[in-house]
Amino acid sequence: MRTFSFLLLSTLVACSQNEIKILKTVLPKRVIIKAIPPKLTPIPFKIKEQAETRVLIAKGKVSWFGGSNEYSKEAKQPCALYPHIRVGDLDENEFYVACRWDYGEYSPSVLRSSWIIIRANEKEIYAKAYDWGPGKRTGRAIDMSPGALNALGLKTNDAASAYIVLGE
Repeated sequence: MRTFSFLLLSTLVACSQNEIKILKTVLPKRVIIKAIPPKLTPIPFKIKEQAETRVLIAKGKVSWFGGSNEYSKEAKQPCALYPHIRVGDLDENEFYVACRWDYGEYSPSVLRSSWIIIRANEKEIYAKAYDWGPGKRTGRAIDMSPGALNALGLKTNDAASAYIVLGE
C-alpha cells in the first residue's frame, strides 16, 4: 500500500454580519493517506457486445506482474497508466495487463477506458490495461496479473493473445 504524507493547516473562522474573526489556527499536523488501487468494475454488457470488434494488439509468450509477490525493483515503480499506483500495490486477484502499447495509436486515456481481452487455452478473460511492458529483452509479449494467468491456466512463457475493445 502506498502512503502519502501531507501537512495540513487548519484555521477556525467565525463570521458575523460585518466581521470575520480568526478564532484559532491549528498548527500543521502530518496526515497519512493511503492510495488504494481502484477495484475493477464489472464488465459492461455493451463491451461484451462489442467484443466482436476487437483488435489484436499482442500475441506471444506471457508472464506475470504486480501484487504482493512482486519481488523485483519493479514493485516500487508506478504503473504507466496509473502513476499514483505502484506495481507492488496491485491486487494480484484482479485481472490487469501490460503490453507494449503503441501510444500513437492508443493514448493512455483510451487504454484506461478500454477493456483488454486475453485469450489462451480456449478461454478468455477481460482485463484492464495498467502498465507498459514487458521489456523487449524478455522475449515476452504480454504481462498479466497472477489472477489472470491462473484463470487462463497459464504459466510463464506459455502463449496467449491480447485484443483491445475500445471504451466509449
